[in-house]
Amino acid sequence: MTEAERRRQLARLCDEEGYVAGGFHPFLSEASVLGAPCTSKAASHRRYREPDNLRPDGSEIAWPVPYWFVDVGCSLVLLLLAAVDAGLAAGLASFPQDRLEVPRDLLDLPAEVLPIGAVAIGHAALDLPSPSLQRHCAVGGVVHRECW
Repeated sequence: MTEAERRRQLARLCDEEGYVAGGFHPFLSEASVLGAPCTSKAASHRRYREPDNLRPDGSEIAWPVPYWFVDVGCSLVLLLLAAVDAGLAAGLASFPQDRLEVPRDLLDLPAEVLPIGAVAIGHAALDLPSPSLQRHCAVGGVVHRECW
């Protein structure tokens, strides 16, 4: 979305005030574009009930994890990387758990669609670096070889 008032409303729903109080730039309401990545359990099940995804007996594959969240996560990473590749900045803010129904109304989403957050895309605020960029961890803390 590019409409200023809708961006401000979505930023409020993501508790931008809390981000700003924590030292962040108001990156949501001031972004050039806000996107709202969404997922759908029902759409995922519809896809995996298509003939090329069924078991030989015609039943749906029982996946061990809710892949609709994996799918939206992969899509989100691609969006973030595309923004960076275009020379832009991008960041994700999530909706507080108690507000998941509110963005549905603002975005006019169907009942089966679940928004997972808001993605801000625009030019970086170079004068106010993100506090999260100040944190880092050694590769050994997140990469393990052969076993944990």
